Amino acid sequence: MGTYTDKVRHYFRFNASELRGMVITILIVGFIWGFNDGADEFIFRSWFAHMILSILIAAVAILIKESTHKLVGLSAGYRVEFQMWWYGLLVALAICFVTRGYVPILITGGLMFHHIAIHRLGFFRYGTNTLDLGMISMMGPIGNIIFATIIKNIDLYLIPLGPIADEIFKFNMIFAVVNLLPMPPLVGSNFFFRTRLGYFFCFGFILFYVIGILFGVYSWFLGILGAILLWAGFFFFYERAAI
Repeated sequence: MGTYTDKVRHYFRFNASELRGMVITILIVGFIWGFNDGADEFIFRSWFAHMILSILIAAVAILIKESTHKLVGLSAGYRVEFQMWWYGLLVALAICFVTRGYVPILITGGLMFHHIAIHRLGFFRYGTNTLDLGMISMMGPIGNIIFATIIKNIDLYLIPLGPIADEIFKFNMIFAVVNLLPMPPLVGSNFFFRTRLGYFFCFGFILFYVIGILFGVYSWFLGILGAILLWAGFFFFYERAAI
């Protein structure tokens, strides 16, 4: 534990490039989420308040995701650096305008992994490998899912938080699904390249669980069923056919 604490103290930080990229990403993603406030008529004051709230929610979600990447990465001997994706953000912004905010593409960017040689001594497969990169990448969106679940349980069983809890919950869930898509440089592509079958099972569970939530159904069973179906479909129609 002492070694890990030492690594966090020395390496857990966001450099100037990361901070600049995160601020730009937060503003764009928050704008995309808050563009459509769901009101029947446009009232600037209420729309602006909703936009500020959306940017704050985006800031917390992105900070949780990138901090989780860094913390998990350090446990495996990697320094993880956030990389903003300009092209993806601009496309997401264009889709937001075209669809009037009804299709929020909440993407962030990719990751750069720096192998900390001295802290990898004794690890199996000493060098950089796809297993480490895939697991580190996967844990960021999972951090968002855990955070969203905690907020929702606080709202349901401890302290009623009102509509803001639903906003936080839905944002983080959709945010996790979008960033797990197997499209470089999104983090989901790292896990996909490590194990395609494992990816489809994990992604299927999260995807169908979130779809159920959007329709008011909170069911892990639906997520597991969807994961099995997606895994089986990919295996029989692609993996098995390729053998």
